[in-house]
Amino acid sequence: MLATSDGRITNPSNPRITEHPEDQYVARNEPATLNCKAEGNPSPVITWYRNGEPVVTANENPSSHRMLLPSGQLFFLRIIHNKNSKTDVGVYHCNATNPQTGESVISNNATLQIAGLSVASPTRPDSLLRFWRYINHLLTYLLT
Repeated sequence: MLATSDGRITNPSNPRITEHPEDQYVARNEPATLNCKAEGNPSPVITWYRNGEPVVTANENPSSHRMLLPSGQLFFLRIIHNKNSKTDVGVYHCNATNPQTGESVISNNATLQIAGLSVASPTRPDSLLRFWRYINHLLTYLLT
């Protein structure tokens, strides 16, 4: 049981992902955001992983170009993709953990790719879907 700030007693609940990250195509050196929202009691702690390894954010390393936002989103000041630096391209997922019980849940995977580097085959439905998501993301970015 948990005591709230107003003295009410509540039962802890396992975290639940309410918004999973989605695949994205992003131009090199442009900002990007991967979404992850979770609910539970108490509020879950969100952590991010790239290709199965923890993502280092400005919370752990102030010089990082990645930030974990209070909402659980992973924000990139700029997407890095070159031979001399560690690339941001990869498969990401978030993990929501109940800080009291340690129970956790993992989101669906989302692939972050550099726009223009992968060749989409127009005959494959999944390639078309990724292409239209990229167009949608690009238009949203340009219109905001």
